[in-house]
Amino acid sequence: DNVRVYGRFNPDDHGVSPHKMKNQAVPHTWTRYLGIDPGIQPASALFMAIPPPDEKDEDGEPWGNVAVVYDEVQIMDSDAEKFAFAVKQVAGDDHFHKFVIDDHGSRSREHSGVKISQQYHKQFKAHGLKSHTTGYGAQPGSDEVKSRISQVRNCLSSWADGLQLRY
Repeated sequence: DNVRVYGRFNPDDHGVSPHKMKNQAVPHTWTRYLGIDPGIQPASALFMAIPPPDEKDEDGEPWGNVAVVYDEVQIMDSDAEKFAFAVKQVAGDDHFHKFVIDDHGSRSREHSGVKISQQYHKQFKAHGLKSHTTGYGAQPGSDEVKSRISQVRNCLSSWADGLQLRY
């Protein structure tokens, strides 16, 4: 895509102060998502969590309608096995609601003739990475680049009424 999506990112507006996170870890009560870009240079995963509506931070303030990006994995010269292993190292025994994958990249096939999404499914199963709604597989993300970028930029706007991203 080669479009800078996060040009509006500002740590002062979008950052999460470490003292707001209890023990600097995402509580198990939060809903976790994993975004997957199955590229080779690099393959990437973005770990995101959404707090329950009544959850409060360390200051006793409600978190509000936010999604907190709490970790990432980037692997150069990756394959499905290396990627699943690295994701498992970060995820540990955490439970995920959903995995979402870049559908454009996941439909392609490598030398074996097997779709990348199928290779990831096999390796996620081998490493015990399972979500509640997508199992060992992942929901395809949108292929509409302009819409995708617009949604992320809206989440980064300080005036947005909807979901806001925090890193």
